[in-house]
Amino acid sequence: MWKKLGDVVVERCGVRREAVNECLSRQRLGEPGRLGELLVRTGVLPERQLVRALAVQFGIPIALELARHDVPAVLLHAVPAGFAARCLVFPVSVTRTPTGGELILAMADPSDIGVLSDVERFTGCTLFPVIAPADEIRRAIARHYGLVRGVFKRDEGVVLIEELEADDSEFGVIPLEYESAARTTEIG
Repeated sequence: MWKKLGDVVVERCGVRREAVNECLSRQRLGEPGRLGELLVRTGVLPERQLVRALAVQFGIPIALELARHDVPAVLLHAVPAGFAARCLVFPVSVTRTPTGGELILAMADPSDIGVLSDVERFTGCTLFPVIAPADEIRRAIARHYGLVRGVFKRDEGVVLIEELEADDSEFGVIPLEYESAARTTEIG
């Protein structure tokens, strides 16, 4: 059964009902932002607790330490850097299936249906959203998309992406349609 975020933070995070009601009143008076954003901005709730509450509310997993995971360059090319930064999303893994692909997408706001639709449209994959703190997504974007713009790491050093041949799969640059379950990244 779906619960309102205010109820979840009261029950699971120990937030006082009065604090939730105060933020809801601020919304009604025109203060911008969703309830969760207001709870964080006013210091009522740390961002990580908000993420946990939203994970409970939506019934989805949480992705942490995104910047520490290795992500194939082809996966980063599937979700453009500007879009990822603007919408606070980050591709975690992709697996090929007989009917297409399945993409795990970390999102700061997994309720944003427009973003989900856009990513499905330009990747052609079925999406499985997970939630992640916005600061974690920003760090992952900064680390990983920096590699896509200029260089790609490999054990012996650094190779310019532009220099790679289409069949240079030894460097991890492989066409999306050949991505396999063996290349998925654990989240959590």
